[in-house]
Amino acid sequence: MYFLQEKGALPLYEQLIQQLSAAMDRGELTDRLPSIRSLAAELEVSKGTVENAYEQLVAEDRIENRPQQGFFVKTPMSTLPIVSEHDRDLVQPDFDFSLGYAASLLETHAKTAWNRSLERAIQDQDRRDPQTAIQRQGSLALREEIVALLVRRRGIHCQPEQVVITAGNSESLVMVTQLMQAKFQSPLKVGFENPGYRSGLETVRRQGGQPVLIPVDETSGMDVDHLRSESVNLVYVTPSHQFPLGPTMPLAKRQALLAVMRAKQGLIIEDDYDSEFSVSTRPMLALASLDAKRVIYLCGFSKSISTELRLSFMVLPPQLVTSYQSLFAYETNGVAAIIQAATADFLSSGAYSRHITRSLRLNRQKYDFIQQQLTPFVRQGVINAHFGEAGIHLVFRLKKPQATAKFDEILERHHLYLRKMDQYWLKDKQLGYYIVGFAHFALPEFRQGVAKLVLALKELSA
Repeated sequence: MYFLQEKGALPLYEQLIQQLSAAMDRGELTDRLPSIRSLAAELEVSKGTVENAYEQLVAEDRIENRPQQGFFVKTPMSTLPIVSEHDRDLVQPDFDFSLGYAASLLETHAKTAWNRSLERAIQDQDRRDPQTAIQRQGSLALREEIVALLVRRRGIHCQPEQVVITAGNSESLVMVTQLMQAKFQSPLKVGFENPGYRSGLETVRRQGGQPVLIPVDETSGMDVDHLRSESVNLVYVTPSHQFPLGPTMPLAKRQALLAVMRAKQGLIIEDDYDSEFSVSTRPMLALASLDAKRVIYLCGFSKSISTELRLSFMVLPPQLVTSYQSLFAYETNGVAAIIQAATADFLSSGAYSRHITRSLRLNRQKYDFIQQQLTPFVRQGVINAHFGEAGIHLVFRLKKPQATAKFDEILERHHLYLRKMDQYWLKDKQLGYYIVGFAHFALPEFRQGVAKLVLALKELSA
């Protein structure tokens, strides 16, 4: 029934996870799984291989381990019944829970692989060239891995000399702002999405840039027609998953955006902050893949590995590389050499790609589940929600924004925290918007958090 390749591209346990998951998805595996011993004997692999696969499937909430009985397939979250009043005991009403926006869950196998990469980086530090630690653009090994990653996952073709490793998105923006001010030799006017990234706007303002607010359409992203009417040198956008509202900018609008900025002889900053986590089977390629000379691409590993790494990167258009190297010739890189070496190893070993694959599988289940649970409230006219196909969060808005204060009180009584969108309105704040994060949770605890949310919405609509 299952066939594992000893010299396959994936470890044996990963191959087994994929094949067992596929069998469950097809409805061929619906009840009890073979015992670890019997399946290991059938496949002629170690018991540890099967144990690792079963352990991961338990973590993904696909199967459960029943004492003295064995492993059994669990009902998929998307087919579970809508949370009802009978679920009040399930949600532990006095237990504080946050459905806040956060980085993706780094599960057991990924943590183990990351720790190994970190150990190797520490062991190899004496063999690394000391000059590596002070290269302005960061470790060459890491930049080469990023180049390979971008080709595979985002359709971006670039060279290592275009990549700059930075200590977070704010540092990237500081550098870009200074570089653009030197290029344009005039007051730098930067378009920002509204609602959007307030921290980025303040970073640009502190560097002497002049922010210009551009409204956002809730279904397609930045209003390009409005942008056309503004005098800007630079525009900051999140086209793959507009932050915070969530829409993906369609191809025609991306092409229009590029045309507008070509006409202005300006540049685009593309913040691809959670591009790895599209739940669509065919995520749209990066804006930078359409015009490498017009787009400064920003991304990082805060959402995919850990926010505590403070590890980001940017890809400069080819024509800006020399200017960058001249302007920052005497700067040193702010990211620890060991962290850069460990990340390069994590990518080159294939562990990062496997982590992303597992995370996408988990996120798809959580996304389907919360969509299923919130859809009745959309139909009843309690909320509006945009169920996009990208990212690690979604947004809903109360149909009656004036009920925001009442809903906040209900959430507090249910000991549930949701991030409100208030801080992301850069002008003309609108009430009633809430952000639901779903990446940082194991499936069982996510179900508990969503159950709290459903009961809160039921109380609001009563």
